[in-house]
Amino acid sequence: MSNIDLRVFLMILPHALIARNVEVIIKTLIAQRLYREGFSQLGIARILGVSQPTVNMYLKDPSYSQENVMKRLKEIGLDPKEFNDFLEEIMFLIKRGLTEDVLRRLIIYSNSLLSSLKLCDYHKRIDPSVPRDCKICSELFLVSEDIQMI
Repeated sequence: MSNIDLRVFLMILPHALIARNVEVIIKTLIAQRLYREGFSQLGIARILGVSQPTVNMYLKDPSYSQENVMKRLKEIGLDPKEFNDFLEEIMFLIKRGLTEDVLRRLIIYSNSLLSSLKLCDYHKRIDPSVPRDCKICSELFLVSEDIQMI
């Protein structure tokens, strides 16, 4: 038997980190904003690709309150002002029905979070198998300045 370290297969992959943490914050805050603007829970569910009970949870469960979500955002290591600017862009695109542009912007944002290493400290905190000096995402998820300015 070789000395292969199989912990790498147990590691939380970077995109999973975004899906489990950042995506939930994005969907929660968008649901709350759309609801305040008069959208129904069912309409919000269709926009976000979640169930109506999930939207209800985003709106009513205290763990998804604005205060708790912003606290979570800071724990992850994201700047609330930058995040709010990003959400404004997404809301603009959603309200105009520009689905492909929403998807494009979400992918660009996710990849820029990874390439800038903004999630590294959080990733290493929750997953001790990530090497302390890991910088792989800065090599793999390059985002052009031109693309970011869509």
